[in-house]
Amino acid sequence: MKRLSVYPYTVKKPPGMNIYRLRSAKGWPQRGLAEKCQPPLDHTTVRRLEQNKGYTQDSLERVAKALGVTVQELFCPKGWQASERLRRLRGKVKFSVSLDELRQD
Repeated sequence: MKRLSVYPYTVKKPPGMNIYRLRSAKGWPQRGLAEKCQPPLDHTTVRRLEQNKGYTQDSLERVAKALGVTVQELFCPKGWQASERLRRLRGKVKFSVSLDELRQD
């Protein structure tokens, strides 16, 4: 039976890169992260997660808990929303500058 997701996130990027980044920051090998999960995962599951070759909600929850983050942070790390807002604002500023330049001509 498939379990419905209980997290209100929208997927922006697959979690693999963030899992790899967090695991590397702690200096853990894939096998080390797999052993720190409760109950432990197989190290091939961690490899599959990092390569974005499929994941389950259960495996994401276990990995997030072992890394000390929330499941949402695996998809959208802290600070992502602020940088995303800045990127969008810069785009709007450039667009408004372009309109001002057009109006002057």
